Amino acid sequence: MQSKFARRSLFRTILFVVVALVWFLPVQDILEQNSYEVDSRVLAAESVTLNGGRIENARTLIPFRSIFEEMGAEVAWNDRTRTVTAKRGNSEIVLTIDSRSAVINGSAVTLDVAPQIFGNSTYVPLRFVSESFGAEAKWDTSTRVATVIDEGKRINVTIGTPSTPTSNQQASGNVNRPPASSTTIQVSGIALGDSASKVTQSLGQPVHVSTSEYGFQWHTYHQNYREFRMIGIQQGKVVALYTNSNHLSTPEGVHIGQTKTQVRQRLGTPATYILKGNSRYQQRQSDEFELYQVDNGYMTVFYDLHLSGGHQVTAVQVIDKSVEESLRAHYGTGNQTLRQGFTRQLFDLINSDRVKFGLAPLTLNNQVSSVALAHSTDMANRSYFSHTTPEGLSPFDRMRKAGLTYYTAGENIATGQSSSIFAHQGLMNSAGHRRNLLNSTFKEVGVGVAFSSTDRPYYTQKFYTK
Repeated sequence: MQSKFARRSLFRTILFVVVALVWFLPVQDILEQNSYEVDSRVLAAESVTLNGGRIENARTLIPFRSIFEEMGAEVAWNDRTRTVTAKRGNSEIVLTIDSRSAVINGSAVTLDVAPQIFGNSTYVPLRFVSESFGAEAKWDTSTRVATVIDEGKRINVTIGTPSTPTSNQQASGNVNRPPASSTTIQVSGIALGDSASKVTQSLGQPVHVSTSEYGFQWHTYHQNYREFRMIGIQQGKVVALYTNSNHLSTPEGVHIGQTKTQVRQRLGTPATYILKGNSRYQQRQSDEFELYQVDNGYMTVFYDLHLSGGHQVTAVQVIDKSVEESLRAHYGTGNQTLRQGFTRQLFDLINSDRVKFGLAPLTLNNQVSSVALAHSTDMANRSYFSHTTPEGLSPFDRMRKAGLTYYTAGENIATGQSSSIFAHQGLMNSAGHRRNLLNSTFKEVGVGVAFSSTDRPYYTQKFYTK
């Protein structure tokens, strides 16, 4: 009897311990399943929602780049032929704007509805492109939501234009409102060569000042991240300009919201190199930006690949000719001052685009920033690039190790970009990283930048909601 009683007591004790362990399981471990970090090599969201779909001739159309990238396809847009090409694995689709003729893996097919341009976006038939890649497409009449089920991932497409711009739409106020042209490139009436005193008289005191990779100081201006501008000043003179707002004016009439074709019509052929002394510094060719030599400097035009058929001007940077040519390296000197400058600039750039797309700015969390800095430093010191450390610690492991609990969290990493500006624009053009940057559920962010022994920058952004 005692043995039987003892066994029952032992069973009850074990049951209590098991129940207690389940009951007191840390909340972040449970909610972590609904969090995601972005990089094609790591975790991805199991369900995403794309806005901006529309109905034409009883068929659902969706901005082409958003649906293709969510399905993991490589996308190309040809301005000359007005064709969209998408590749995934052994499958290739070629679509032509305003034509019902399409090509799948070399074979011609006829579409129910042709790809079309509405406003500044190129739309393609959702069901056709989905099923061409082996996915299943469904339509819910009651909710007006089309759903693509692709290898276990659900891609929901809402129909109609939402009241708040999303990552699949152009931010309001930046289209079809070109400012008046000027005789020089200007941001808020400030041009290269102007005095620092003119900047102060025109714009007032900056929100803050930070160091650039060239050594000059960026003076940052914004109204709670609206009308975002940075004015570079060195030895009392303006040597650089940056903006993602309509405060830009140029002699050629280039402005935010134009297409790449329109920019090239005004500025000609982009530069492929910069001559510094007797050396040619080749410029990386990219769909994301183009470099143009202007009268007294170099202008980089950044494009948003998710808007207007894939190429729409989202920001412009102008660097004084002598300042650019004096930097005889790809990277600036990776010291503590530049680290702090890049960190501040990256934080500001995140919020400037969030506000531009109708979202609230994030709050800087110093504790989360410490975790981000530690990861950037570790990657720089040990020459690896991954969300996961060589010991196998994930972003969530590193947050827990630092004593951080969260409701949802995400992480972006980048390396090799010469500045926070180039790093930010690159992240915005990656569908997964863009989701983190423009995620309305995130409330705080931590930013960390570190340099390798060769001055190569490593950037980490950790998004956080407690």
